[in-house]
Amino acid sequence: ETYSIGSRFEEAIPFYQKVIATPAAEADVVVKTRYGLGYAFFNLKQYDQALFNFKEFVNKSSKTNANYVDGVLRLADCYFVTKAYPEALANYDKARQLKTPDVDYVLFQTGVVNGILRKYADARTQFSALISGYPKSQYRDEALFQRAQFEIEQSNYAVAISDLTRLVNEGSQSGSKFLPYAYERRAASNYNLKEYDKTIADYETVIKQFPSHPVARQVLLPLQEALSVAKRSDEYDQYLAMVTNANPGG
Repeated sequence: ETYSIGSRFEEAIPFYQKVIATPAAEADVVVKTRYGLGYAFFNLKQYDQALFNFKEFVNKSSKTNANYVDGVLRLADCYFVTKAYPEALANYDKARQLKTPDVDYVLFQTGVVNGILRKYADARTQFSALISGYPKSQYRDEALFQRAQFEIEQSNYAVAISDLTRLVNEGSQSGSKFLPYAYERRAASNYNLKEYDKTIADYETVIKQFPSHPVARQVLLPLQEALSVAKRSDEYDQYLAMVTNANPGG
């Protein structure tokens, strides 16, 4: 545990394993060790090993154990990372039923999983519950963005634009890190609706407000295409110059 607290997970693992391999080790000590070992592997991104140990912990631990709900949540995360999505959903739901304090995180994760599984209505329900129920959640902006992204996947561009506009308006006040991505996705959505001037305006905003952000370089080609369709190709050089000047090494 001392090694784990100091983030020296590779050094901690052999000691955890020695405890588990000790025949005389008490059952509750082994269970506690599984929890610590699961986290050690999890932090090293060795998710298969983490999954095994969190599963052992959940299966053999008492529900009154102070770490039980957290173990269920981490087990769900392991299933998510290893793309065992039905099992991930089942354990996220279990954690919620057990009244995890991280409900906003559970809502976000289940929204993502449902979207991956193309259960878009369920995904929207989860994201909407997070957005409306947890206004100060650290996952709220990303939930708005993901909700819009899943609408784009369904070609529901007008709905996506509405969500992205909300993110732009709210994110502009809070300084959301998702702002450049929101502008870029809204521009692409408007392009699909043949709203070329709106498309250009959003790409222009990305370049002017976030010239050194990776998204600024990514929007140059679609901006050039939008300018061409709108018969405004002569404007492209100024935007290219802005991005080039902001990224002299790139």
